[in-house]
Amino acid sequence: MYVFYYYLLYLVLAILSIFRKKSHKILLIQTAKIGDYANSSVVFDLASKNAPFDIVLDKINLAFSANDERIERVFLINDYKKGLKKFLLAFKIYKNNYQKIYVLMPNNYNLFLAKCAFASEVFSISHYKNSSAFVLLSRGIKLINHTKNDLSLLTYLKMFNADLTNFKQCINQAQNLAKNSKDFFISSVNLPYKKCLQKPVLIPQNLLNLDEKAFKIGISLSAGNKIKTISKQSWEQIFKILKEFNEVKIYIFGVGDELKYLQNINTSGLELVCLINKIPLNELAFYIGKMQAYISSDTGNYYIADTMNVPSICFMGPCFCAEQRGVNNSLVLKSDLAPFTAVFDTIYERDASEYFTLNNAQIKAIKDFLSLLIINFKIPQSSQH
Repeated sequence: MYVFYYYLLYLVLAILSIFRKKSHKILLIQTAKIGDYANSSVVFDLASKNAPFDIVLDKINLAFSANDERIERVFLINDYKKGLKKFLLAFKIYKNNYQKIYVLMPNNYNLFLAKCAFASEVFSISHYKNSSAFVLLSRGIKLINHTKNDLSLLTYLKMFNADLTNFKQCINQAQNLAKNSKDFFISSVNLPYKKCLQKPVLIPQNLLNLDEKAFKIGISLSAGNKIKTISKQSWEQIFKILKEFNEVKIYIFGVGDELKYLQNINTSGLELVCLINKIPLNELAFYIGKMQAYISSDTGNYYIADTMNVPSICFMGPCFCAEQRGVNNSLVLKSDLAPFTAVFDTIYERDASEYFTLNNAQIKAIKDFLSLLIINFKIPQSSQH
């Protein structure tokens, strides 16, 4: 359909392009949800090196982009998904005469928008879910090849021709560890460019009272994609582990029905603070950044924690950990079952509860990981006395 639309408009756009004003502006098209948006922020500093860039995004990420000095203009993809509005967005982008466009979420609609823009250069990603329409729409676009064994952060950076020469050995070692390790591994990838969800991070006017002296562990009980929600049984195992650490205070993050989920989980004997439905989305990075550790599955909050350099524990579940994971001191727990949902081929309807079962090796790894974090947390405090 989008191929037909493009060729229908081609002649008119080609003629009118002669009369457009020259521009050096950059447009990013990233219409994925919070996790992928947080990860793609690794290229935001590169994209805004000479001037702030424009972006097409999902409205849920407006909470972050609205407070970002690197971003000038935002187009909400949600406002242009029906009927003739698709063409309206295409013409708005076309009118701006962007010099470069980067399609970070390469679905057919996004590629159609990029093609209709008649930009000097367009960059995108060739992946394992390419359709015949993708092949036609991507003609003339500079493509970066991506597989389920390629870390998405690196794919984004390659689109911007980022120099990773001095980091190849570290990157290769990290990827081999992700692919070949059994049960768990520590993910820590040294990259020359850092993820940054907001620049600057929004500081709330009315601060919630967080215990500054306690070792604070943030938790996301569930995920927007329900197949990534950790089972009740596994959460109760996690909370049982946390009871062994008297020093910790647990903060539950979330929205919507997560409060009901929390009430069905045995958390007796734990010092727990419920923040469900209490934090505006644009303040989320600030509060997650106040945690000393974060526990979650492959969720948006997990990747926000990673952008804030908060050590994390992630149940990878049915996701491909070689393709996408935290890179800043993250204990990644792998299932021995074959993963089936990927960044560019996301599955939403399947029971994946068995993917979150903990074994003894993983339980020990969690205890060891938290023990070391708590020791390191105590050292600076003891030196002040």
